[in-house]
Amino acid sequence: MIIVKMNNTTVECNIAASELREIGLTPESVVNGEMRSVPFMAQINREVGEQLDYNPENEVLMMSKNMMADGSVRIFAVKMNKTIKEALCILEGLGVPLNDLTERRKEKMAKAFMSVAGLKP
Repeated sequence: MIIVKMNNTTVECNIAASELREIGLTPESVVNGEMRSVPFMAQINREVGEQLDYNPENEVLMMSKNMMADGSVRIFAVKMNKTIKEALCILEGLGVPLNDLTERRKEKMAKAFMSVAGLKP
């Protein structure tokens, strides 16, 4: 497993398919969030949290998991404050499509929404 801190709020984690097989997982089980992958993802959450100096009191970690063509799994984790996460939930509830956006784009949309609403991110 390779974890790379891209900046103060973003970490990229790459896990080879062979590494997953060694611990009894498949790329599909990790990407689909199957129960047997929960302990592994908890470990990744801890390691990513340490890299980003994550404070669960006022921050959230948003993660996207993708299976690559070679069977490896790439995970991007982005740390953001809870207010931004709440704004994204409101936007999603209003029917704004967010699924195909990058984490950075989602954060920008949330900040723009909050600005229009007169709130401070």
